[in-house]
Amino acid sequence: MKRCKTCEHWDSEPGDNWGDCIKAGTTDSQPDDSNSLAHAYDTAGYSATLQTSAAFGCIQWERKEKNPAGKTRKQAQAYAEWIDNRTGWHYWLLKSWQAKNSQHYARWFVEVSSDFTHGGTDMGDEYVSNLLTGLTSVGIVRWDTSIWPTKGEFLQWAFN
Repeated sequence: MKRCKTCEHWDSEPGDNWGDCIKAGTTDSQPDDSNSLAHAYDTAGYSATLQTSAAFGCIQWERKEKNPAGKTRKQAQAYAEWIDNRTGWHYWLLKSWQAKNSQHYARWFVEVSSDFTHGGTDMGDEYVSNLLTGLTSVGIVRWDTSIWPTKGEFLQWAFN
C-alpha cells in the first residue's frame, strides 16, 4: 500500500513518525486543495492540518519528488547565495525541507548576515514565501551549477 511517508503531500520533521497531509489542509475554513477528497476543519475558521502517521495509507498518494537541496550543507558549499537589495541582508541556502517550494508553509534552512547579526551570522528555518519576496529584488551571488546549470533554472526551482 502507498504510505504517507513516501507521499508528495506529506510534510514531517526529519525522523518524526507523524506529519501533516498538506493536501487535506484548510485555511479560513476552506480546503487548501480543491481537488482533495478530505480536509481537516477548524471550527474557529483559522486553519487546520490533518495529522497522520508515516504508515498511514491513502488513495490520494502521489510519489514524492526528489529534493535537489535536501541535504544540509555548510555556508561555503551552500546551494545558493544572494543579497536582498531591499534590506541588504546576505543569505545562504543550506537546505530545502521539501521538493516543491510552492507548498503551504514550505521552508528553507538558511544562514543570514545583516545589521542585526553584528558582523556574524544567524541560522534557522524561514518560510520560502518570505524569502521569495526578496528573490524578486535580489543580487544572486552564486548557486550550485551542478544542480541548476543556469540562474534561470535555479529561479524556476525556487518558485516551483
